[in-house]
Amino acid sequence: ALAERWSATARRLHTDFKVSVGVVSGKRCLGGMLELLTHCHYLVAVKGSQLGMPEVTLPVVPGMEGCHWAFRRTTSAEWPKLLHLLLSGRPVRAEEAIGWLVDGAAIMNQIPLCRCSYGPYSRAMIRVCKEESFHQRQGFEIMLTLCRGTEAQKAMAQDALNRFWWPSLMMFGPNDSNSKHSAQSMAWKIKRFSNDELRQKFVDITVPQAEFLGLSIPDDGLRFDEESGHYRFSEIDWTEFNEVLAGNGPCNRQRMAKRRAAQEDGAWVREAARAYAEKRSSAAAAA
Repeated sequence: ALAERWSATARRLHTDFKVSVGVVSGKRCLGGMLELLTHCHYLVAVKGSQLGMPEVTLPVVPGMEGCHWAFRRTTSAEWPKLLHLLLSGRPVRAEEAIGWLVDGAAIMNQIPLCRCSYGPYSRAMIRVCKEESFHQRQGFEIMLTLCRGTEAQKAMAQDALNRFWWPSLMMFGPNDSNSKHSAQSMAWKIKRFSNDELRQKFVDITVPQAEFLGLSIPDDGLRFDEESGHYRFSEIDWTEFNEVLAGNGPCNRQRMAKRRAAQEDGAWVREAARAYAEKRSSAAAAA
């Protein structure tokens, strides 16, 4: 019944509008959201986006008409590509390998929240973690494919690791001694592990994965401590982290410019709506 309601809602994107456009502006669109967007008349994606239906890896099947709606919209010549998309669970045009680190760090932080003290947050995180686990596995598979490919492809994987290793460690937040809210969140059991504890768990899990891939962690101070059973890593340079928080990140100016442009470009809509409201108000007063 739930799948039927979802399907009915999705079909409205195709039947209730003369033209509907689905836009993938982020790095990936997988599973249910892709099924939803395929009901639009047009689908636009930024370069480098990953599109896929990984449900088969659970294993389940796409439940919102993803198995057959796409075939209605394409010619028979394109059906083999669609079958590969559905049956392999692999995304198309997977050009980046960031998911292994970024989503791996995210899910490391999110899994404990599934058992936190705040019920609505806990229940929501269970759903979030199911999706993030797709992304993490997908990212590792991409890295594995690159590392088993040509030397140039393995170099791409190493470059991705070099660029995103330290930002991934920063994703867990400041050190416990510099975190303003960690102590209170821990006391209320909203957080079950501190920033440093989660960061250490991520390093302990990810370093062996990198070794399996044949990649080198970009940290000359990284070593395994036999006594504690943990990997010790160098002190994090928080300069980039603090710059981003201060609004000086690599894309902050672009984002702010787009927001200003959207505000200015939409001025005529607000003016028209205001004029229309005044006209109706005047007509009502005259009546």
